[in-house]
Amino acid sequence: MIDVDHFKRINDNYGHLKGDTVLSTIAQSLRENVREAVAISRLGGEELCLFLSICNDAKLELTCDYIRSYLVQMASEQISICT
Repeated sequence: MIDVDHFKRINDNYGHLKGDTVLSTIAQSLRENVREAVAISRLGGEELCLFLSICNDAKLELTCDYIRSYLVQMASEQISICT
């Protein structure tokens, strides 16, 4: 499960439609860059659930580390939220 930090600020400052766009952008980018991601769905406000095709703990840990690093990099490149 991925919980997007500070997501409420995006919704409060830019509106729910822009917040939905940000989550969709994150999900699409994960689909394109995490080959183990079988499915990605939104669970609630800022939570995404990833279903991964991994059958051992070592690979799971590596994949989670990659996803975490990838999302940090993505955030540093600042997803455009300009209205």
